[in-house]
Amino acid sequence: MKRTGFAKLEEFLSRTPVLVERPVWPTDCSAKKAARHAAVLAGAPLNEAELEHRRLSREFERRLNALGLGRAYIVIDRTRDDISTLDAIQETITRRYRGIAAPGNNARLGLGDACTISQRPNNASCILLEEQDGWQPCFVIKPNDSNINLSTEFAERLMWPASGLRKPLPVSRENLNRMLLFHESFGHGTEDTGKFYHQDAVGNANCELRAEIAAMIGIIHDTGHVNAAKSMVHAWNLHGLRCVAIVGWIRDDFTKYANGKELGQALKSLPAIPDIRRMDDRGLVRLIDEIFTPLALDETRYNARTTMLGDAFRLASDAEEGKNTTLTCLSPKRLASAIGYLQDCMKAHAFFMKPAQTPRPNPASPVPRPVMP
Repeated sequence: MKRTGFAKLEEFLSRTPVLVERPVWPTDCSAKKAARHAAVLAGAPLNEAELEHRRLSREFERRLNALGLGRAYIVIDRTRDDISTLDAIQETITRRYRGIAAPGNNARLGLGDACTISQRPNNASCILLEEQDGWQPCFVIKPNDSNINLSTEFAERLMWPASGLRKPLPVSRENLNRMLLFHESFGHGTEDTGKFYHQDAVGNANCELRAEIAAMIGIIHDTGHVNAAKSMVHAWNLHGLRCVAIVGWIRDDFTKYANGKELGQALKSLPAIPDIRRMDDRGLVRLIDEIFTPLALDETRYNARTTMLGDAFRLASDAEEGKNTTLTCLSPKRLASAIGYLQDCMKAHAFFMKPAQTPRPNPASPVPRPVMP
């Protein structure tokens, strides 16, 4: 590489340490949320966020059970469903299932499934119930907390103080909740039941990629808000690097969620799809698979993603220490991949953070991509 190109890379990298700053953890509000849930179940008037949560929960349960996939769906409504204890979960899910199952079905939720549902009580998730004791294939979709704080949600995902985020953020609370429900329901809830709990690292990464594609397709279908879909691309780009910055090494769950590149490719194709806003829900499921299939990771691409995360972290960390060790030793191919990823992370940083928090690029000095052999 020519010296001028090397100097521009160094100048670009000098702005990247902001991406690997020490993470800041938001305050734990779980006790406050539990108290509010108890008050609502006891009859307290619902606030605007809780009314929105109730509408979305009922909407998605209706849409999912109309898909005709031969499986039942229960979407938890935190304003009426008590999931505060294992006993409460067993009673709630058993009651809800009998409301949609064939007459005379006396299946009762087992303790193992109740324990699974109880994990991370305030977060969105999708649980496939064990097919035993008369259960038909059944998914329990748990939406995010009914009183989600938008700034706190993104602060947790990006591991930055909420005070540094843009106000207003580029996505609304309702659109984020809608995307999270699409992720869990039309994404995970339409997966192959035989493989749901039996995936290797690459399979798990592909499940998350497909679910995020479902979230983007869903929000564009329902609202037309491309910027909301774009927020997922940026969030997952930045999330992967921030996770590595926490511990200093790569774990499979970091690689699993680093889907920004593939999501960006998917997003480019969505606005050009004719009639996406008028598709029925079965058409959406087909479209999810059509967009996902060519983007699915194999072992080689998964390993390349892991390498990219590590290289990008080391480049930014070197810049923080005023070194260029990694820059001078990476092959052109690996350097091009890591630099491209860091550029995407800088765009994500600018997307979410207040302008004063965002390092300004020099428009007269475009970052050269290393020439690949």
